[in-house]
Amino acid sequence: MKTQTRLIGAAAVAGLWLAGALLPGADKKDGTDRDFVLRAASKGLAEVQLAQTALDQARTPEVKKFAARMFQDHKALNKGLADAVGKRPVPLPKKMDKKMQTAVDHLIQIKGLDFDRAYMKHEVEGHAAAVALFEAEARDGQDADLKAFAARSLPALREHLELARSVAGKVEPERKR
Repeated sequence: MKTQTRLIGAAAVAGLWLAGALLPGADKKDGTDRDFVLRAASKGLAEVQLAQTALDQARTPEVKKFAARMFQDHKALNKGLADAVGKRPVPLPKKMDKKMQTAVDHLIQIKGLDFDRAYMKHEVEGHAAAVALFEAEARDGQDADLKAFAARSLPALREHLELARSVAGKVEPERKR
């Protein structure tokens, strides 16, 4: 509830963001920090929603266990991002971007073991992209707090990627030889 309140409060200053307000320390030609915040927030919202869906729809115990972990870990990561941004006049989006929403909407429609496979494929691809996003921010970001948050988050995201690959391998259909 505290995270939701923080997200809603951050949305109240959306006009500053849309008007082009930059994070302190961000170079006008370098949108790395702003891009990171928008993409990380969107991915985080999608992760929580998809994990909740997987908890309801997944058929295999491994996928349900993975989803439970993603639900908890990404709620914590979302709070960490809100904390890192919280001191700045930069709102976190309260909705995921269109690309993420389309992927979520598609996955929600899939049922049975096909859902488990599609969800895990999405998780492998999504966590690979998240690791790349957080690595870029940790390396190239201009805002010290966001860089530190990204660097602190990388070990968990890398672990999620490896776990997603492992679980995905368990739900893949057997290939014909």
